[in-house]
Amino acid sequence: MERFTIIVVTHSPRENDSSDFFKVLKISFESKYEYSEIGKELLNKNDSFRVNNNVIYEYYFHTEKHFSGSKRYLAAFDMDSCLIKNECIDEMADIMQVGKQVSDITALAMAGQLDFNQALEKRLSLLSGMTRDQLDIVWSRIQLNAGTFTLIRVLKSLGYKTALISGGFTYFSRKIAAALNIDYTVANTLEFNEDGTLTGRVIGPIINAQMKKLIVEQIAIQNEWDASHCITMGDGSNDKLMIEYAHFGVAYHAKPILKSATPFHINSYPTSTLCFFLPELLELLNTNESESTLLGNYLMNRTYLFDLSLHDLEIDSNLFESYKESEVKILNEIKKRISLN
Repeated sequence: MERFTIIVVTHSPRENDSSDFFKVLKISFESKYEYSEIGKELLNKNDSFRVNNNVIYEYYFHTEKHFSGSKRYLAAFDMDSCLIKNECIDEMADIMQVGKQVSDITALAMAGQLDFNQALEKRLSLLSGMTRDQLDIVWSRIQLNAGTFTLIRVLKSLGYKTALISGGFTYFSRKIAAALNIDYTVANTLEFNEDGTLTGRVIGPIINAQMKKLIVEQIAIQNEWDASHCITMGDGSNDKLMIEYAHFGVAYHAKPILKSATPFHINSYPTSTLCFFLPELLELLNTNESESTLLGNYLMNRTYLFDLSLHDLEIDSNLFESYKESEVKILNEIKKRISLN
């Protein structure tokens, strides 16, 4: 007999109140059937449940062993359209008035006519000549996705190391990571001309799907962890390999290609919904400890969940400066591993 766990999360905004009400129901049961058999209906769904006057239900379903059998230590996230609302390269294209051309290249990549590297190179070439002042306008437009501040704060409180791994650009990712107190970040490094404008190229390896997976794996190796200790979350095809690598890979408001790679989806709710699928949080919330109250406030407070601006957060300058060194170390170790193989 196999033991299984279902977590169901519902969300009901409270009127005339600064808090939001999340109801979390945990169900455990035993069955003689395999996970793939009893979960077939859930595994084939690519959307949240809508029942009872259109109330949305997000859910987690897997074996009890998957839910609580392995302690997890690392949570790694995509940036664009995951931790933040924006696609930074689209914002850059908008400012440079090449949005249509960039969208056309993206469409070719989505259709499989260009790989990620080719698409990035072609799009970046259209952004040649962009100034730092224009990049700073992009920075001013960046908004956190609902729940992101709470997500990172709760994970850090639970002892997780966190990582921001992006096919976007360090110009933005390092500021975002340092504002959220994220431990690691790796992204593409924009190349600048002597006059401070973009060359239309990146320095170093392009952070594509394969690199993202290798980066998560390398951070785990450096800390003497493996895939069973990792959580990953993303929204697009470039996240597929790192989602498949991790013991708990989550598709967040994701494209169909990513949803098909994992049974774990968050389709409608904030990024912080992930926290309700963690056994250590549920155990803590069932206690009367002060830490439980603090985390509960983060998870329920509308300001933290929806209204907090990235630009109201202080960027940790020491953390910001540390990212370049840690990124170089991670990429160098990956290079060594690849050469050995």
